[in-house]
Amino acid sequence: MAEVIKRNGQTYWKDGSGDEVCIKYISSEDKKRDSMVEKIVKKAEKLQEQIVKAKNEMAEEIGNYLDLVAEKYSESWKGNAELKNFNATEMVTVKINECIYFDEKLQIAKTKIDNCLTRWSEGSNQNLALIVQKAFKTDKKGQLNKKMILGLRQYQIKDKEWQEAMNLISDSVRVENTKTYYIIRKKNESGEYETIKLNFSDL
Repeated sequence: MAEVIKRNGQTYWKDGSGDEVCIKYISSEDKKRDSMVEKIVKKAEKLQEQIVKAKNEMAEEIGNYLDLVAEKYSESWKGNAELKNFNATEMVTVKINECIYFDEKLQIAKTKIDNCLTRWSEGSNQNLALIVQKAFKTDKKGQLNKKMILGLRQYQIKDKEWQEAMNLISDSVRVENTKTYYIIRKKNESGEYETIKLNFSDL
């Protein structure tokens, strides 16, 4: 609700600019809109609280089950999981995404890669040169293409400096944070899995 101020027998509401507006000058339409918006926001906040609570309860149940499975083999659970009910009509998928970045060793790796491309004869390595250039090119936000940079390690090039660069790329990877996604699906009449949309990912 708008901040209400009472002064000298008059009632004022503060608007979005912080100005005080006497209530007698506020239209009935503005008052109705104010009341309606606040009711909707309160309902949404209450629903969000319920969803967060449900997500946490589900995450705990799934985590406890996976921990029990891992404990059976004297291990702790790590990574993704795909869990189905007995007749495979319902499925819960757990996906763990790691947000990574590269430390300063990546620049040293880039220097070594550039040295390799300079040393090698032109022609046979032109395609690789284009791939490297594309991998290290930043987007509009100044972000590197992490997938392409890590993908350079797949090339089995028997060159000492190239291999040193690939090792540096591996050593430069740092995990900033991890995010766990829960995807819940159920088979429809056509036998295809449909996602039960709860938008858990943002909560």
